[in-house]
Amino acid sequence: MLLVLLLQVTLIFLLLRFLMQYALGIYLAMIFLSILLVFGKINEGDSNQMFWIVILLIFPGFGFLLYFLWGSSGSKVRWKRKMKEVEGRMKCRLTQDAETEAKFFDLHPVKRQIAKYLIRDGYPIYQNTAVKYFGCGEAMEPAYMEDLRRAEKFIFMEYFIVYNGEWWKEISAILIQKAQAGVDVRLIIDDFGCLMMNVRSLKKELIDKGIQITSFAPIQDRITSFAFNYRDHQKIMIVDGNVAYTGGINLADEYVNRMERFGYWKDAAIRLEGDAV
Repeated sequence: MLLVLLLQVTLIFLLLRFLMQYALGIYLAMIFLSILLVFGKINEGDSNQMFWIVILLIFPGFGFLLYFLWGSSGSKVRWKRKMKEVEGRMKCRLTQDAETEAKFFDLHPVKRQIAKYLIRDGYPIYQNTAVKYFGCGEAMEPAYMEDLRRAEKFIFMEYFIVYNGEWWKEISAILIQKAQAGVDVRLIIDDFGCLMMNVRSLKKELIDKGIQITSFAPIQDRITSFAFNYRDHQKIMIVDGNVAYTGGINLADEYVNRMERFGYWKDAAIRLEGDAV
Protein backbone atom coordinates (compact mmCIF):
# COMPACT_ATOMS: atom_id res chain seq x y z
CA MET A 1 0.00 0.00 0.00
CA LEU A 2 2.82 2.39 0.90
CA LEU A 3 4.63 1.55 -2.35
CA VAL A 4 1.51 2.37 -4.40
CA LEU A 5 1.16 5.70 -2.57
CA LEU A 6 4.80 6.58 -3.24
CA LEU A 7 4.39 5.71 -6.92
CA GLN A 8 1.31 7.96 -7.17
CA VAL A 9 3.11 10.88 -5.49
CA THR A 10 6.13 10.39 -7.79
CA LEU A 11 3.90 10.27 -10.88
CA ILE A 12 2.07 13.47 -9.86
CA PHE A 13 5.38 15.24 -9.19
CA LEU A 14 6.80 14.23 -12.60
CA LEU A 15 3.58 15.26 -14.33
CA LEU A 16 3.62 18.68 -12.66
CA ARG A 17 7.25 19.22 -13.66
CA PHE A 18 6.43 18.26 -17.24
CA LEU A 19 3.44 20.61 -17.36
CA MET A 20 5.44 23.50 -15.86
CA GLN A 21 8.15 23.03 -18.45
CA TYR A 22 5.95 22.60 -21.51
CA ALA A 23 2.66 24.24 -20.45
CA LEU A 24 2.79 27.04 -23.03
CA GLY A 25 3.55 24.65 -25.88
CA ILE A 26 0.79 22.25 -24.84
CA TYR A 27 -1.74 25.08 -24.55
CA LEU A 28 -0.81 26.53 -27.97
CA ALA A 29 -1.09 23.06 -29.50
CA MET A 30 -4.58 22.62 -28.04
CA ILE A 31 -5.62 26.05 -29.38
CA PHE A 32 -4.34 25.08 -32.82
CA LEU A 33 -6.22 21.76 -32.69
CA SER A 34 -9.37 23.56 -31.47
CA ILE A 35 -9.23 25.90 -34.48
CA LEU A 36 -8.81 22.94 -36.82
CA LEU A 37 -11.80 21.24 -35.20
CA VAL A 38 -13.95 24.36 -35.63
CA PHE A 39 -13.17 24.49 -39.36
CA GLY A 40 -13.75 20.74 -39.61
CA LYS A 41 -17.15 20.87 -37.91
CA ILE A 42 -18.54 23.83 -39.88
CA ASN A 43 -19.50 21.60 -42.81
CA GLU A 44 -20.64 18.62 -40.75
CA GLY A 45 -24.27 17.58 -40.67
CA ASP A 46 -24.08 16.63 -37.01
CA SER A 47 -27.05 17.92 -34.99
CA ASN A 48 -24.85 19.23 -32.16
CA GLN A 49 -22.13 20.81 -34.31
CA MET A 50 -23.02 24.39 -33.29
CA PHE A 51 -22.76 23.48 -29.59
CA TRP A 52 -19.19 22.22 -29.99
CA ILE A 53 -18.18 25.12 -32.25
CA VAL A 54 -19.25 27.58 -29.53
CA ILE A 55 -17.45 25.58 -26.82
CA LEU A 56 -14.25 25.39 -28.89
CA LEU A 57 -14.31 29.13 -29.64
CA ILE A 58 -15.00 30.22 -26.06
CA PHE A 59 -12.57 27.74 -24.47
CA PRO A 60 -10.02 27.00 -27.23
CA GLY A 61 -7.68 24.97 -25.02
CA PHE A 62 -9.99 23.48 -22.40
CA GLY A 63 -12.73 23.05 -25.03
CA PHE A 64 -10.50 20.66 -26.96
CA LEU A 65 -10.20 18.43 -23.89
CA LEU A 66 -13.99 18.48 -23.44
CA TYR A 67 -14.49 17.58 -27.08
CA PHE A 68 -11.92 14.78 -26.84
CA LEU A 69 -13.77 13.28 -23.85
CA TRP A 70 -17.40 13.72 -24.91
CA GLY A 71 -17.73 15.10 -28.40
CA SER A 72 -15.46 13.03 -30.64
CA SER A 73 -17.19 11.03 -33.34
CA GLY A 74 -15.37 7.76 -32.65
CA SER A 75 -17.64 6.75 -29.77
CA LYS A 76 -20.71 7.90 -31.73
CA VAL A 77 -19.77 5.67 -34.66
CA ARG A 78 -19.39 2.67 -32.33
CA TRP A 79 -22.72 3.42 -30.65
CA LYS A 80 -24.52 3.84 -33.97
CA ARG A 81 -23.05 0.60 -35.33
CA LYS A 82 -24.05 -1.28 -32.20
CA MET A 83 -27.56 0.18 -32.20
CA LYS A 84 -27.99 -0.63 -35.89
CA GLU A 85 -27.10 -4.26 -35.19
CA VAL A 86 -29.59 -4.43 -32.30
CA GLU A 87 -32.34 -2.76 -34.34
CA GLY A 88 -31.67 -5.16 -37.21
CA ARG A 89 -32.18 -8.16 -34.93
CA MET A 90 -35.37 -6.65 -33.50
CA LYS A 91 -36.88 -5.78 -36.90
CA CYS A 92 -36.62 -9.43 -37.92
CA ARG A 93 -39.02 -10.21 -35.07
CA LEU A 94 -41.37 -7.30 -35.77
CA THR A 95 -42.98 -8.53 -38.97
CA GLN A 96 -46.30 -7.14 -40.17
CA ASP A 97 -49.29 -9.48 -40.32
CA ALA A 98 -50.73 -9.05 -43.84
CA GLU A 99 -54.35 -9.61 -42.76
CA THR A 100 -54.11 -6.96 -40.02
CA GLU A 101 -52.48 -4.51 -42.44
CA ALA A 102 -55.20 -4.98 -45.08
CA LYS A 103 -57.95 -4.62 -42.48
CA PHE A 104 -56.44 -1.40 -41.14
CA PHE A 105 -56.13 0.11 -44.63
CA ASP A 106 -59.78 -0.67 -45.32
CA LEU A 107 -60.90 0.94 -42.07
CA HIS A 108 -58.55 3.96 -42.22
CA PRO A 109 -57.62 4.72 -45.86
CA VAL A 110 -56.45 8.27 -45.02
CA LYS A 111 -53.87 6.84 -42.58
CA ARG A 112 -52.40 4.46 -45.15
CA GLN A 113 -49.29 6.55 -45.90
CA ILE A 114 -48.23 7.12 -42.28
CA ALA A 115 -48.99 3.48 -41.45
CA LYS A 116 -46.75 2.25 -44.27
CA TYR A 117 -43.98 4.56 -43.07
CA LEU A 118 -44.21 3.15 -39.51
CA ILE A 119 -44.33 -0.46 -40.72
CA ARG A 120 -41.26 0.09 -42.92
CA ASP A 121 -39.39 1.58 -39.95
CA GLY A 122 -40.12 -1.44 -37.73
CA TYR A 123 -43.42 -0.52 -36.04
CA PRO A 124 -46.09 -3.02 -37.16
CA ILE A 125 -49.83 -2.54 -36.78
CA TYR A 126 -51.60 -4.83 -34.29
CA GLN A 127 -55.18 -5.71 -33.51
CA ASN A 128 -56.80 -7.53 -30.57
CA THR A 129 -55.23 -5.05 -28.14
CA ALA A 130 -56.93 -3.10 -25.35
CA VAL A 131 -55.37 0.30 -24.58
CA LYS A 132 -55.96 2.34 -21.43
CA TYR A 133 -54.65 5.89 -21.00
CA PHE A 134 -53.58 7.28 -17.61
CA GLY A 135 -53.25 11.05 -17.37
CA CYS A 136 -51.06 11.00 -14.25
CA GLY A 137 -48.93 8.64 -12.20
CA GLU A 138 -51.31 8.19 -9.27
CA ALA A 139 -54.07 7.14 -11.70
CA MET A 140 -51.79 4.45 -13.15
CA GLU A 141 -50.35 3.17 -9.87
CA PRO A 142 -53.17 0.85 -8.64
CA ALA A 143 -53.46 -1.02 -11.97
CA TYR A 144 -49.66 -1.16 -12.30
CA MET A 145 -49.21 -2.74 -8.87
CA GLU A 146 -52.08 -5.19 -9.43
CA ASP A 147 -50.57 -6.36 -12.71
CA LEU A 148 -47.22 -6.92 -10.98
CA ARG A 149 -48.95 -9.06 -8.34
CA ARG A 150 -50.65 -11.14 -11.05
CA ALA A 151 -47.39 -12.08 -12.81
CA GLU A 152 -47.01 -15.84 -13.31
CA LYS A 153 -44.20 -16.26 -15.87
CA PHE A 154 -42.02 -13.16 -16.11
CA ILE A 155 -41.67 -9.45 -15.35
CA PHE A 156 -39.40 -7.43 -17.62
CA MET A 157 -38.69 -3.78 -16.67
CA GLU A 158 -36.58 -1.03 -18.23
CA TYR A 159 -36.42 2.41 -16.58
CA PHE A 160 -34.35 5.59 -16.71
CA ILE A 161 -34.87 6.52 -13.04
CA VAL A 162 -35.30 4.31 -9.99
CA TYR A 163 -35.34 6.10 -6.65
CA ASN A 164 -35.32 4.45 -3.24
CA GLY A 165 -38.59 5.91 -1.98
CA GLU A 166 -41.89 4.53 -0.73
CA TRP A 167 -43.17 3.43 -4.13
CA TRP A 168 -39.97 1.64 -5.14
CA LYS A 169 -39.90 -0.21 -1.81
CA GLU A 170 -43.40 -1.54 -2.51
CA ILE A 171 -42.46 -2.47 -6.09
CA SER A 172 -39.22 -4.19 -5.07
CA ALA A 173 -41.03 -6.18 -2.38
CA ILE A 174 -43.38 -7.57 -5.04
CA LEU A 175 -40.49 -8.28 -7.42
CA ILE A 176 -38.57 -10.16 -4.72
CA GLN A 177 -41.66 -12.13 -3.75
CA LYS A 178 -42.30 -13.07 -7.39
CA ALA A 179 -38.68 -14.02 -8.05
CA GLN A 180 -38.66 -16.31 -5.02
CA ALA A 181 -41.87 -17.91 -6.33
CA GLY A 182 -40.14 -18.78 -9.62
CA VAL A 183 -41.17 -15.82 -11.78
CA ASP A 184 -38.39 -14.62 -14.13
CA VAL A 185 -37.75 -11.00 -13.06
CA ARG A 186 -35.36 -8.82 -15.08
CA LEU A 187 -34.58 -5.10 -14.73
CA ILE A 188 -32.54 -2.65 -16.82
CA ILE A 189 -31.77 0.73 -15.26
CA ASP A 190 -29.87 3.73 -16.59
CA ASP A 191 -26.67 4.34 -14.63
CA PHE A 192 -26.93 8.13 -14.93
CA GLY A 193 -30.67 8.24 -14.16
CA CYS A 194 -30.04 6.29 -10.95
CA LEU A 195 -27.23 8.52 -9.62
CA MET A 196 -29.34 9.24 -6.52
CA MET A 197 -29.39 5.52 -5.71
CA ASN A 198 -26.64 3.29 -4.37
CA VAL A 199 -26.69 1.18 -7.54
CA ARG A 200 -24.10 -1.30 -6.28
CA SER A 201 -26.12 -1.99 -3.14
CA LEU A 202 -29.35 -2.20 -5.17
CA LYS A 203 -27.84 -4.74 -7.56
CA LYS A 204 -26.46 -6.89 -4.75
CA GLU A 205 -29.79 -6.93 -2.92
CA LEU A 206 -31.82 -7.88 -5.99
CA ILE A 207 -29.34 -10.41 -7.36
CA ASP A 208 -29.22 -12.13 -3.96
CA LYS A 209 -33.02 -12.42 -4.19
CA GLY A 210 -32.93 -14.04 -7.64
CA ILE A 211 -33.58 -10.95 -9.81
CA GLN A 212 -31.50 -10.23 -12.93
CA ILE A 213 -30.49 -6.55 -13.04
CA THR A 214 -28.05 -4.60 -15.20
CA SER A 215 -27.09 -0.96 -15.81
CA PHE A 216 -27.15 0.72 -19.20
CA ALA A 217 -23.79 2.35 -20.08
CA PRO A 218 -22.22 2.33 -16.58
CA ILE A 219 -20.53 5.66 -15.91
CA GLN A 220 -17.68 4.18 -13.90
CA ASP A 221 -16.61 1.88 -16.77
CA ARG A 222 -15.43 4.76 -18.92
CA ILE A 223 -15.84 8.49 -18.63
CA THR A 224 -17.11 8.76 -22.22
CA SER A 225 -20.29 6.98 -21.11
CA PHE A 226 -21.22 10.19 -19.33
CA ALA A 227 -23.29 11.54 -22.22
CA PHE A 228 -26.86 12.79 -22.16
CA ASN A 229 -27.48 11.71 -25.75
CA TYR A 230 -26.68 8.08 -25.00
CA ARG A 231 -28.86 7.37 -21.99
CA ASP A 232 -31.70 4.86 -21.66
CA HIS A 233 -34.87 6.95 -21.25
CA GLN A 234 -37.23 4.00 -21.71
CA LYS A 235 -40.03 3.46 -19.19
CA ILE A 236 -41.35 -0.04 -19.89
CA MET A 237 -42.86 -2.82 -17.80
CA ILE A 238 -44.05 -6.12 -19.32
CA VAL A 239 -45.88 -8.91 -17.50
CA ASP A 240 -46.16 -12.42 -18.98
CA GLY A 241 -46.03 -11.06 -22.55
CA ASN A 242 -49.68 -10.03 -22.34
CA VAL A 243 -49.72 -6.77 -20.34
CA ALA A 244 -47.37 -3.81 -20.76
CA TYR A 245 -46.96 -0.24 -19.52
CA THR A 246 -45.06 2.61 -21.14
CA GLY A 247 -45.07 6.41 -21.11
CA GLY A 248 -43.25 9.05 -19.10
CA ILE A 249 -43.49 7.68 -15.56
CA ASN A 250 -40.30 6.59 -13.80
CA LEU A 251 -40.12 4.53 -10.60
CA ALA A 252 -39.83 7.44 -8.16
CA ASP A 253 -42.25 8.92 -5.63
CA GLU A 254 -42.68 12.28 -7.39
CA TYR A 255 -43.99 10.56 -10.52
CA VAL A 256 -46.99 9.23 -8.57
CA ASN A 257 -47.21 12.42 -6.45
CA ARG A 258 -46.34 10.76 -3.17
CA MET A 259 -43.91 13.61 -2.68
CA GLU A 260 -43.69 17.14 -4.10
CA ARG A 261 -40.47 17.93 -5.88
CA PHE A 262 -41.29 20.60 -8.48
CA GLY A 263 -44.96 21.15 -7.73
CA TYR A 264 -47.61 18.76 -9.03
CA TRP A 265 -46.01 16.16 -11.29
CA LYS A 266 -47.90 15.51 -14.55
CA ASP A 267 -46.76 12.58 -16.68
CA ALA A 268 -48.85 10.21 -18.75
CA ALA A 269 -48.78 6.44 -19.33
CA ILE A 270 -50.64 3.77 -21.28
CA ARG A 271 -51.50 0.16 -20.45
CA LEU A 272 -51.59 -2.34 -23.31
CA GLU A 273 -53.15 -5.78 -23.14
CA GLY A 274 -53.16 -8.18 -26.07
CA ASP A 275 -51.26 -8.82 -29.30
CA ALA A 276 -49.28 -5.55 -29.35
CA VAL A 277 -47.51 -6.46 -26.11
